[in-house]
Amino acid sequence: MRLHKGKNAVFIWIKISLSILLFGAFCLPYSLVAVEENKGFSTYNSFEAPLENTLYLGPILSYLSIENREDAQALLPKEEFHGLVAGAKVGYSYLGKGGFYASLQTKFLAGTLTEDIDANARKLHPFSSSSACRLGFAYQGLQGQDIVVIPYAGLGFSFFSEKMQQVQKNYYTTFLPVGFLVTYRPLEMFSIGFRLEWFPDLDAVVEASETLDKSLLVLSRDTVQLRVDFPLTIRSGNYMALSIVPFWQKVGTKGVDSLSVPLTIPEKRRVYWGSNLQLALFF
Repeated sequence: MRLHKGKNAVFIWIKISLSILLFGAFCLPYSLVAVEENKGFSTYNSFEAPLENTLYLGPILSYLSIENREDAQALLPKEEFHGLVAGAKVGYSYLGKGGFYASLQTKFLAGTLTEDIDANARKLHPFSSSSACRLGFAYQGLQGQDIVVIPYAGLGFSFFSEKMQQVQKNYYTTFLPVGFLVTYRPLEMFSIGFRLEWFPDLDAVVEASETLDKSLLVLSRDTVQLRVDFPLTIRSGNYMALSIVPFWQKVGTKGVDSLSVPLTIPEKRRVYWGSNLQLALFF
C-alpha cells in the first residue's frame, strides 16, 4: 500500500532539482576553465595513480547506533541499540586524462546490536547493503597537481534490514548521491582526502513483517542523509596503494502510518562511526 503519493512526488521533484543544480554549479565552472585553457582537469597519471583505471576492495568495521524516536501518539517508547557491524566494500573507478570521472561501488555491513538498558537487553540484528554509480569531473587546483577536486552526482540503491525476535523490517531506498572529493598530496607517495556526500532519496519503501503479516509502505521522506570520509592513502609503486578511510554517516527516516500495521514504523536515526581498510590496484 502506498501512502502520501502526491506528497512524495513533490519531494522527489524538489530533491532531483536541487541535486542537478548543485552538480551543475560544481561542474560548469570547471568545464569552462578546461575549454578555455585546455587545462585545469587533473590526471592521476602524475598525481594519485599512474593509470586511469582503479579497482579497490577491503574490509569495513563500524560502530552503529540506532535510535527509534519516541512517539507519544502511538505510545511507542524511545529505543536505542548500539554495537559493532562489519562488512566489506568493492569498487571500480575511472579517471581519464580529460578529467572525466566514473565509479561503481558496492558494500555490505552486518552485526548484532544490544539495547542499552540492562543485562537482559534485547538483541537487534541489522544488515545493510548498497550499490551506487557516480559520474563527475576532476579539477586541478591552484597549487598545481597537489590538489584535485572531483564534484560528482549519481544513482544508487540501498537495502537495510533489522530483525528482533519475530519482527523484521526491510527498508528499500533509491537515492541520488551528490558530493565532492578533495585530495591533497603533501608528499610524493602520500595523500589525504576529504569527501562530503549528500544522498537524498528518490523513493523509499519499508516492508514490515510481524509473524505472517506483511505490508508494503512508502515512507513520507527521509530526514538526514549525510556521509563524510577522510581517506589517508600511501602509494606503493605505480600499480598499488593502501588507504585507511575513517568515516561518519547519518541516516534518518520518518515514521509511517498505516491501516494494516498501525503506527509500527517509528521515526528512526542511524549513525555510523567507522573505518575502511582499502587496497587499490591501478591498471
